Amino acid sequence: MDKRQIAAITARCEAATIAHEKNGMNAAEFLAYFKSYIADIPVLLDYIAALRRELHDMDSSACEMQKDHRREISRLKAFKEYIDKLYGEGLEVAGWHQNGENEPFDNFYDSAVEEMERVGNG
Repeated sequence: MDKRQIAAITARCEAATIAHEKNGMNAAEFLAYFKSYIADIPVLLDYIAALRRELHDMDSSACEMQKDHRREISRLKAFKEYIDKLYGEGLEVAGWHQNGENEPFDNFYDSAVEEMERVGNG
């Protein structure tokens, strides 16, 4: 069932309700009018069930994505903590500028942190 069909059923129900409230349709007429739409009820219930399944699937997918993101964040934090411990140890990086020269690891680290902050603030 698509949105157009749902809108049509809703419009019919609203029209009957207005007729009942404003035009003096008595309860028997009102019920008789709605009996013609009883066939719509299972269709609407199926549609609602399908929407619930879709929402459940979306929730499940979102939960899995959130778990994956948390795992990835934990892994990245552990990696950064490991690299942080190397700062100030006097290490050198060979060929960082591809000129064959050694460069202090701390310069390499500082450059990487600046790039991370630039990307994080952009």
